[in-house]
Amino acid sequence: MDTLLIVLPIFAVIALGYGAGRFGLLSDRAGEGLEEFVYVIAIPALIFRSLTNATEPLQSPWSYWAAYFLGVAITWGMTSLVSMGLFGEDWRKATVAGIAASFSNTVLVGISIILSTFGEASAAPLFLLISVHLPLMTTVGTVLMEAAGGQRTSKWAAVRRTGAGLLRNPLMIAIVAGALWRATNLPLPSFANSLVDMLSQAASPTALFAMGMSVNRYGVLGDARSALVIVGAKLILLPLAVYALATWVFGLPPLWVGVATIFASMPTGINAYLFATRYQAGVAATSSAIALSTAGSALTCTFWIAFTKAYAQ
Repeated sequence: MDTLLIVLPIFAVIALGYGAGRFGLLSDRAGEGLEEFVYVIAIPALIFRSLTNATEPLQSPWSYWAAYFLGVAITWGMTSLVSMGLFGEDWRKATVAGIAASFSNTVLVGISIILSTFGEASAAPLFLLISVHLPLMTTVGTVLMEAAGGQRTSKWAAVRRTGAGLLRNPLMIAIVAGALWRATNLPLPSFANSLVDMLSQAASPTALFAMGMSVNRYGVLGDARSALVIVGAKLILLPLAVYALATWVFGLPPLWVGVATIFASMPTGINAYLFATRYQAGVAATSSAIALSTAGSALTCTFWIAFTKAYAQ
């Protein structure tokens, strides 16, 4: 029952956002504006507040990152191999399928679910994972697509372009600012504290609503066969691999295991669709995977939350 009380309101807000877009209550332009507000203002405020209030140590947990990204490598590789071996896809489409199967929607969905499940104690492991998730996934995906002949540019130029973008990334700026302020052990001034609290409180509901609108906007375009493989890998294989590695290989604390596993169980992130459209490969399958994994994660996420919370006790 406790798990349902966490999951149902979250996916109800996503459903409301989908309905608002589907029935024309709000335009696609409004949805895009909500996403921009969430990404540039609300989520950075939430990250800053959570990190400055965190009680877990802010350190570089290499075994934690290894457990998660080895799981990503397994899932990415197996999905790409299935795409090429069973469906005869070329390297570019298989790479996009791997990205879609391993790129979690952390900003619009994951932050809300993980903080609701584990509380403020999960802020440190959550944002430590977010801090490397986007740059690493983006860099590896870009290099692989460039190597596959996606665009006629240098691979190192692609890496430099990605790095320059990360320096301007609002999430990265918020993570660095929050960690630096926390290191000072100084309280926030009352005005700044009230402002950050107000903005951060808007982050979760706005992000979830925007996610629902984005699912309607991208829609299910087709290629259901490839999409179902991606969704199965994303919602089942990735969290299972991460849980097994975090627990049995690296022996991480239960809270960190839970955060990594739920992080992995999130639906396919919109960044995977951006990759597909940029390189014009696997667009239909990726769009379908976003919609199907978002709907399916209402069930699978309930299982993974109950499972990891039972493990943590």
